[in-house]
Amino acid sequence: MEYAMSLDDLELQIERTSRLVVAAIFVVPFSYLIWFVCAGQVVSDNTSDWGTFGDFVGGVLNPLIAFFAFYWLTKSIRIQKEELSETKTALQEASVSQKDQAELTFRTLKVQALNSQLEYINTRILTERAYINQLLQQAQKHGLKYTVITKDAENKKLEDILPPLNQEILDLSNQQKDLLQQVQNITSQVSGTPKSGAPS
Repeated sequence: MEYAMSLDDLELQIERTSRLVVAAIFVVPFSYLIWFVCAGQVVSDNTSDWGTFGDFVGGVLNPLIAFFAFYWLTKSIRIQKEELSETKTALQEASVSQKDQAELTFRTLKVQALNSQLEYINTRILTERAYINQLLQQAQKHGLKYTVITKDAENKKLEDILPPLNQEILDLSNQQKDLLQQVQNITSQVSGTPKSGAPS
C-alpha cells in the first residue's frame, strides 16, 4: 500500500485535524453549558463539583486528542518510511548511474589508447612503404643484387632487404586489423550491441 502524498494533501489533512480538535474543545463544554442551562442547574460553589466537571471534560477530550495524536504519529512514521524508501531507491539509481559512467569512462580511455597505437602503426606502415618504394626504384635501376646502405647503416643487397620489410609491413597490418577489431568491440559494447565472440 502506498502512503505517499503531496505536500498540499498533507497540509489539508493537518488543517482538517486541527479544526476537528478545536471544534471538539469548544463543542464539549458548550454542549454541557446548554444542558446546564436547559436543566435549570445552579452554578456550584463546591470545588469538588468543579473537579468532577473537569474530570468529565478531560475524560471526553483526552481520548479524542490522544486518538488524533496517535493517528498523526502513525501517519508521520508511514511518511518517513516512504521517504526513506524513495531515498534508498534514488541512492541505488545513483550508484548504478555512477557505475555505468565509470564503465563508460574506462572504455573511452581504452579506445583512446587503442587509437594512439593505431596512429603509431599507421605511421610505421607509411614509413616502411615509402622506404620500400625507394628501394624498388633502386632495384629498377641497378637490379636486386645492388648493394645499398640500410636505415641501420649496414651494407646489404636489395634482395636481402625487401623480403623482411614486406614481412614487417604484413605484421604491422595484422596488428592494425587486431586493434581495429578491439576498437569495434568496445564501441559496440558501449552502444549496447556487443558482438558474439567479442572479448570483454
